[in-house]
Amino acid sequence: MNDAPEFIIEPRKSPAQWDEQFLRFAIRIGMRNAGLTWPNPSVGAVVVSTGTADTPEILGLGITQPGGRPHAERMLLERLGERAAGATLYVSLEPCSHQGKSAPCVDIVIASGIRRVVAALRDPDPRVSGRGFAALRAHGIEVVENLLAPEAAAAHVGHISRVTRRSPYVTAKLAMSRDGFVGVYGRGSVGISCPRTLDLVHMWRAKADAIMIGAGTARNDDPLLTVRLPGMENRSPVRVVVDSNLSLAPDSRLAQTAQSVPVWALCGEPADRQRAETLTGKGVKILEARRDGTGHVDILHALELLAGEGVTTVFCEGGPTLLTSMFRSGAVDRFILSSGATDIGPGGVPALNRTMTSILMESFRCTGTLTVDTDRIRFFERVGN
Repeated sequence: MNDAPEFIIEPRKSPAQWDEQFLRFAIRIGMRNAGLTWPNPSVGAVVVSTGTADTPEILGLGITQPGGRPHAERMLLERLGERAAGATLYVSLEPCSHQGKSAPCVDIVIASGIRRVVAALRDPDPRVSGRGFAALRAHGIEVVENLLAPEAAAAHVGHISRVTRRSPYVTAKLAMSRDGFVGVYGRGSVGISCPRTLDLVHMWRAKADAIMIGAGTARNDDPLLTVRLPGMENRSPVRVVVDSNLSLAPDSRLAQTAQSVPVWALCGEPADRQRAETLTGKGVKILEARRDGTGHVDILHALELLAGEGVTTVFCEGGPTLLTSMFRSGAVDRFILSSGATDIGPGGVPALNRTMTSILMESFRCTGTLTVDTDRIRFFERVGN
């Protein structure tokens, strides 16, 4: 039952240090299923007993399962059974206390005989917030909360965004050449990033609930947008096309593979019925959003629709047109800018226009830089997030 890989329990730690060590481990293992558990957060849980001679022993680990159920606490405590009695539960998010498709997690925590619960973060979901902790305390269980809260908030940022803002957390990514272009007018996709950077992009896709592009990228590049890392092909997210006039071609690679990996088209209302029926017949799901003053999809309403479908995180790989709209509407929370080592030259499509550059300088801060072979990757976060 002790299935904690590469985890070393250091002796002579204080109880407070042990709490922090095990809770950080719970947060880390919960992130393994990011992108697989929506609409629920991917929670990590660790059950630890005092063991012998006051040396703690990890009894087991739990992670929210694909599809969102069972929750981490339930799967772990059901496995442990009576062995959990008197132990401490470390969990990255407050155990749920409301009746959903399954019984509340606080019920099984109470029934298990767990003595202490150490939780990183109070769940912002109003159905839970504080109620889970109160129920545990009412049954004599010691509760330590708000430990490592910033780390847990970063791990559960999508869940927090969905329940507090009614919007997924949006990470936008753009790759540009050394001379500042994303492609060439009249041509499709142009190779910019090195192979190792492309592997990173696939990993970012795998950790997101949905990947988003615009109609122009779908038309010009005819992308597949799946995860193609060996062994991770089953982690491809929902593929979303922001397509104001529902122009996605029925013979596109996206439409042709919609039966195997979901494709959603976010179009402006009302949708063209004939086009909608054709794409629906291919397996594409149609979502109708309000139009903005220019007749295009209202980005904020589109994200609200995605949140309503349970999506908590979006990885946007759209081109400059979609990204400009995303930046202008305040929809981007995190931005990843990758710069390759090759030049495109005359006829190139500029990566960052004046609007995007201005917003990036005024509303974002650079949080880090990564060098991958010949590429330079910069990470930006919206100020105030």
